Amino acid sequence: MIFPGTNASERLDGTSSDDVFTGLGGNDDLFGRDGNDIYIFSGAFGRDTISNDVAGIDEVQFGPDYGPGSFRLVRSAIGNDLVIQQVNGDNAVILNGYFNTSGSNRGLVETVRFTGNGTVWNLADGSAFANVGFTGTNAAETILATSGNDLLIGFGGNDDLRGGDGDDLYFFSGAFGRDVINETSGVDLVVVAADWTEAYFQPIRSSIGNDLVLQTAGGQNAIIFNTYFNANSQKVETVYFQATGTIWDLSTGSLVVRPGFFDYAGYNAAYPEVARAGLDAYSHYLSYGWKEGRDPSAKFDTTLYLLQNPDVAASGLNPLLHYLNYGQAEGRPVHAAVGFGITGGFDSAYYLLTNPVVGQAGVDAYAHWQAYGWRAGANPNYLFDTKYYLAQNPAVAAAGIDPLLHYDLYGWKAGVDPGPNFSTRGYLAANPDVAAAGLDPLQHYLQYGVYEGRPLG
Repeated sequence: MIFPGTNASERLDGTSSDDVFTGLGGNDDLFGRDGNDIYIFSGAFGRDTISNDVAGIDEVQFGPDYGPGSFRLVRSAIGNDLVIQQVNGDNAVILNGYFNTSGSNRGLVETVRFTGNGTVWNLADGSAFANVGFTGTNAAETILATSGNDLLIGFGGNDDLRGGDGDDLYFFSGAFGRDVINETSGVDLVVVAADWTEAYFQPIRSSIGNDLVLQTAGGQNAIIFNTYFNANSQKVETVYFQATGTIWDLSTGSLVVRPGFFDYAGYNAAYPEVARAGLDAYSHYLSYGWKEGRDPSAKFDTTLYLLQNPDVAASGLNPLLHYLNYGQAEGRPVHAAVGFGITGGFDSAYYLLTNPVVGQAGVDAYAHWQAYGWRAGANPNYLFDTKYYLAQNPAVAAAGIDPLLHYDLYGWKAGVDPGPNFSTRGYLAANPDVAAAGLDPLQHYLQYGVYEGRPLG
């Protein structure tokens, strides 16, 4: 679908399919969501922010009035955004939360294309970052950063990377050699590009000294955390693998693996009996949770993955591990979490997975939604977009009415959509039995249709 903007500042919401955005002038917010999305920029387009869900292969395209020399890549001074900044001007494309390790609406765009001469910057494999921050070459060298928040990239050779103070980010891709990280202070992050997964790395303690070494087979490539095991050592807190979303948490002084698509806080909030029993959330999911239909995060539905992949179900393999080890590379899709016992469109499991502080406080999910959640822009299920619904229905917003309740009682009957990825009229037209029964189409889809493979329309 094509989403043309205007010369004003505005928000453009895409769909779960392939979309094309042209923001034109103004400072726009572009939400691509799933699908293979294209964002087109030319002329005086302003400072536009891209928020794009993880799924899909997405691209920024600049018109023939811009060339690769017109822009440089920088990390935002505040936050974890990647900014494609005009060299001699104020225009910029901001990839929201690009360097974050989790969260929705991150600007994970894979390539930047300059249509005038065909140049492509590949962000996915890290090769585009040659003009970012403190960047080395393929030789062995020492890279000294500042006392601020810096981005350091060694490339080839055995490099000495010194981040200094500030919240620093170290980026590794390709054949990067054996690089040593020396840290001073701050909350620091290592990002390993999508051409590597955690399966390639083995964590070991150095034979001499107190270093933690993450190295590949044969040791040609290694990330060495200098004096990591010293009592007073300043540590890099997190290693994030872009390919799988897996996090290695180093902040406690020991390596704690937090696999991609697994949310510790969300799992404990949605299934508090696991925490009360004193069980580790991830271990519980591996041994019992998936067999009980529990979801590891809001991004992965256990039941639907097994339903849509009968070979995995027949094999008896853990669905999340299958996806991380095989399914992702095979292009198998995953589905957002859909809980059981949904009433009036409210999915308490999804709500707790996406708002773990509610569960941590021991507050009932629906009571929190009614009192605070919808006013804060939280979503009651994966298809209902609270901010979208209120923006499309300003009378509901002005009246201070619970938007989900309004949709359940009135909205769907008027053909109003609960969000950009669900068409009320389309679902009823594609499923005449639902229309004939006078059922809320969103509730029907979440309770029955998603498992029956019904078309969204």
